[in-house]
Amino acid sequence: MSEHIPSVSASASPYDIPPNISDITDKYRPTYLGSGSEQLVYAIEGHPDIVIKVSLESARECFKWQKQDVNRTIDKYIADESVQTELHVRIESAKERDKELNKFFEQRNVLPQRYIKCKVPITNDIVIERAQGRAESEELLKGVIPDELYVVARVQRVVKEFLNDDKPKGMFSPGYQELLESPDSYLFPPTEIIERNDLSRDEKLKKDFISRAVTYSNVTGRILDLPGTDNVIYTGEGESRSYMLVDAVYPATWQKTLEEFRNFVNDYIVNKSDIPQQMLEKKVYIVLNASNYIFKINTAAATLGAESLRYFDNIRTEDHHIVEELIKNCGVIWQEKKKNKK
Repeated sequence: MSEHIPSVSASASPYDIPPNISDITDKYRPTYLGSGSEQLVYAIEGHPDIVIKVSLESARECFKWQKQDVNRTIDKYIADESVQTELHVRIESAKERDKELNKFFEQRNVLPQRYIKCKVPITNDIVIERAQGRAESEELLKGVIPDELYVVARVQRVVKEFLNDDKPKGMFSPGYQELLESPDSYLFPPTEIIERNDLSRDEKLKKDFISRAVTYSNVTGRILDLPGTDNVIYTGEGESRSYMLVDAVYPATWQKTLEEFRNFVNDYIVNKSDIPQQMLEKKVYIVLNASNYIFKINTAAATLGAESLRYFDNIRTEDHHIVEELIKNCGVIWQEKKKNKK
């Protein structure tokens, strides 16, 4: 029999998570559902409208800690004061990030979530799947693999459209632009706009989102996670038609990706020949995540007549090809990494 999750008041969001959710996750062992590029997803017995999402970064840290010593049990990890301090810092940082999203996108457009510390099961298959092709992670596969982890988790209600037969339409087409055929430009306003999304029906909503995203990124230096199919979705119909940020931030980190990208681009333009391959490989995900974000935002902005991200106004026109060369090189490195994982 499942624990009762109280309904929310009429004035609150129907997706609010009640304070007693920790009691429920303690009572019912989460069940693994699957994983995305950045997180593991779990269900709670008897509560089909609730999901638990664990960042791979949080899972990896607990996993590494236990693997360092056979005597390091999960209970010792939980009892470690430094661990509790670090997890508390992570939760507070995540709460601040959510406040920031609510400020720029309005609370009604952001899916509520609650952060808890809890145990989740882990299996050999999960670890092998996530570690494949990563030398550092594959090293961790040696020896005994723990059967559970203690992590910071995000708890969300399932958006009602996901419970229906017809899945909601994501605001953006999934994937990365280096897979597209001959894009006009990765970063700079293209001469001819290639827009791969149907804007006619929800043009007003998408323009609102793009305008807010540009302001958010210009002010904070952060990006949103747009490649995922359902990270930003359309909800409702008719007068209630709107959009919602479901998984619009990268759960692994809360870094100022655009600032890091811009700094590296400026360094690359000046010191291209002196930058070692190892540094390029280290910056692959910063480069690709930031450039994909700028491309998606700016192509949509140009199509809609909205303001574009102007993070590179200081780059001379004659240097644009160097920036695009950098991005394409990182795309090749990323594709090679994918091949090695197979």
